[in-house]
Amino acid sequence: MRTRALASLIALLIAFYVIWNVAPVLGNVSQQLPQVVVDAILLGNLYFLIAVGITLTYTVAKFANFAHGDVATAGAYAAYLIYNFAIIAGIINNMALSVGIISLLLGILLIALWKMGGSSDALALGVPSALTGLAILWACFLQANLVDLIIISASVSALTSVLSHVLVYRPLSRRGATLVQLMVASIGVALFVRYFLYELAWYSRTYFNTEIMYQNFGINLNSFQAWLMNNSLIVANTTASFISDYVPALSVGAQGIRIIKVPSVDLLLSFPQPLLSFTDLHVWSTVTVLVILIAMTTMFKKTKIGKAWRAVADNPVLAAACGIDVDSVINLAWLVAGALAGIGGLFWAMQTQIYPELGWMVLLNAFAVAVLGGLGSFWGTFVASYLLAFAEQLGVSILASIDPQLTGYRFMIPFSVFLLVLFVKPEGIAGIRRRKA
Repeated sequence: MRTRALASLIALLIAFYVIWNVAPVLGNVSQQLPQVVVDAILLGNLYFLIAVGITLTYTVAKFANFAHGDVATAGAYAAYLIYNFAIIAGIINNMALSVGIISLLLGILLIALWKMGGSSDALALGVPSALTGLAILWACFLQANLVDLIIISASVSALTSVLSHVLVYRPLSRRGATLVQLMVASIGVALFVRYFLYELAWYSRTYFNTEIMYQNFGINLNSFQAWLMNNSLIVANTTASFISDYVPALSVGAQGIRIIKVPSVDLLLSFPQPLLSFTDLHVWSTVTVLVILIAMTTMFKKTKIGKAWRAVADNPVLAAACGIDVDSVINLAWLVAGALAGIGGLFWAMQTQIYPELGWMVLLNAFAVAVLGGLGSFWGTFVASYLLAFAEQLGVSILASIDPQLTGYRFMIPFSVFLLVLFVKPEGIAGIRRRKA
């Protein structure tokens, strides 16, 4: 699977090289291509964060969960509300404090019940509940940062995901529900969550205050970029002055650099403009994706949990006969998938807007990524995310160069690529072709 994913990535690079040479025909598209790649990386990160949870639940539960996007939105809204009520106001909000304490105590109680011999459901519900409470109290009493919001969003989405499995999907499965019936039930769960968010958010759209990303671990990437640029200019200016004053043989070249004076800083007038524009979200989302990809791949291939997931996915009855607690394994899969959805929902909200339909708007693209990558392959999902993201960003750039009004067709671009690849490889990029009997 990994070999096929790598081959697909190489094909993508070859396509990039070809387009780089053909794009000048379309005007200034070739000049925008580096920025297109940077934007595609961010979009690919967002696609992957949503699609990887779909891949996990399909691998273990064997059905397409259409509530996955709304689960992601629920976590994003939880982080948004806590951020506004407990952080922006600058005071400890009584409601946020109460929710944090109750959530923490409930989580501790559920974990204690599990320790006393209770069901694995208590552990699956208690862990995200306790983490949510701790994160909210952290936001109330300490300086909150992006990590705090990630914990809140991931925990609430994980709790929502496990609840939907325990209260809806598992009872239906035990009553003999088919995969189609489970898919329809997931649509019902999605509508329930979405209309709950409607009542909570009053049908409004709002922007997430991304200043929170500048408070991580004491690092402000914008300030660091300014510091790096400032010191680079000082070094270049000093070098040019040294060459002009002390190396006469090279003074001709140095004289071509004009220098202007500004307060306390010497700047090179001819210093090139930045070729690329990126934000803190590019950096943090990329780091998050790499950590998740490595963690999920390692967990799935090297740990007992991953082996249990694979055993349950292949044959739940045989896995139970071998002593594997199938309910605990499936609960953990839903918990992890929900947590990943919450992280993706938070980053999506920071990139665009936060509104109740956010999860539904990205769900179809996430499903396209999961299917294109080959259901069950994290590496395939990783490659498919950037393939569709690059196709979408490049297509938008080309359409904008022809007529800006054509950019309204951007949503058909990734699905066109999706259908084209599936015609060639029906099993997906890293999927395994099933042999005919």
